[in-house]
Amino acid sequence: MTESTVSNTVINEPSTGPETINSRTGEVKAHEFAIKKDGTWTYLQEINYPNNGFASYSLIKLSGTWSFLKNNKGDEFEKNERVHFNVLKSEELEKSYSGTVVMSQNSTESAFLTGENVLVYVVKTSKKDALEIELDKNYVFTPDSGSGHSTRMIKKMTLQ
Repeated sequence: MTESTVSNTVINEPSTGPETINSRTGEVKAHEFAIKKDGTWTYLQEINYPNNGFASYSLIKLSGTWSFLKNNKGDEFEKNERVHFNVLKSEELEKSYSGTVVMSQNSTESAFLTGENVLVYVVKTSKKDALEIELDKNYVFTPDSGSGHSTRMIKKMTLQ
């Protein structure tokens, strides 16, 4: 990421009650996505979100293996039009601050088997010195109680 700021918007659309929208703008400390020729990849994202004396901090580290997906019968994609990123290790850290005092901290580390946690990016353009990819991930959870939720993430990147 070459930008020094990032915007994050969360839209909550409950089945009953009004929709809520929470947006925040953060300062990018690090944002790196490295795809290596040996079939491995790493991702690092570190962001500070200042907010009038209160602040939050987010650190995400992912790593795993990657490969191009071949075309399948019935798919609208051709060979090498999708990249399959297996997430084998995930580390996340979230902190909330009031001034310089840490109010809360949550960290998780996870390990996954190949195919258990997968990100599939569509190749938008592929040039000698740049690869433009896009992730459109939609997750819907609907339990028997009917109080489910959905999450949609769209991520566009140009790697150089």
